[in-house]
Amino acid sequence: MAKSPTKLKLSVLLLAGATSLAFTTPALSAGKFDGVTVNVMTFTGPQIAEPLQRRAPDFERATGAKINVITVPFSDLHSKLLTDWATGTNSIDAAVLAPQWAVDYVGPGFLEKLTERVAADPDLKEDDIAPFFREFSRKYSGDTYMLTLDGDFQMAYYRSDIFKDNGTTAPETWDDYIAAAKALHGKDLNGDGSPDYVPASPRSAARRLTGRSIRSPVRSCSRTARCWRPPPRCTRGLPGAHAAAAFWWPAAARGTGPRHRAHAVSVFDG
Repeated sequence: MAKSPTKLKLSVLLLAGATSLAFTTPALSAGKFDGVTVNVMTFTGPQIAEPLQRRAPDFERATGAKINVITVPFSDLHSKLLTDWATGTNSIDAAVLAPQWAVDYVGPGFLEKLTERVAADPDLKEDDIAPFFREFSRKYSGDTYMLTLDGDFQMAYYRSDIFKDNGTTAPETWDDYIAAAKALHGKDLNGDGSPDYVPASPRSAARRLTGRSIRSPVRSCSRTARCWRPPPRCTRGLPGAHAAAAFWWPAAARGTGPRHRAHAVSVFDG
């Protein structure tokens, strides 16, 4: 595999649906990296691999560097990267990885600090990146090591007309959320003559993500890969975790019948 004199060290970040890419090279120009091959490792599946494979020819035409996309099962990604970089094999130049893994890669010096390069690159539109991904996910100890490519947010929607008609204000806290739900639950919100269920929480995976949002401020766990989805021992016995569970389970259990699902977007849609 052809390499440039100074090894290209790149990193890509996956944040629960967020991806980031970090280059440690100067501004790119066509032909500047002729003969260089960059190995990019990501997880099996179309979410990340397909866009990388699709855009690789464009990158090669613009820079001369060939992009070789390598896929592995997500469960193997962390260990394969760690082994490759820790042993000095360095066959992987870029990777798609979870941001909480940064502690395992930045500490030993496997990823290059990009703070100054990012600040000096006029082609990077920093203001187009949400603050969470720009200031937290891609940074470690205040310095940038990754560039955000994609990120997901959870949002709650509410019917402002229904809230106004019923003298209810938009919730700003989870306690407000429950209070609004109690005030509106059982009322005919769509004019069909039948009472409606409030709140309407999302189903399947989206519901689990909502639960994590409620639990996350009160669970105690260090920022490591093992605690992204912490095992019960991380939070078991903590008063805050108990409080979150006491709130979430009654809220999640409300209105789980067919009528609830039919009116899932009537008032709340997480």
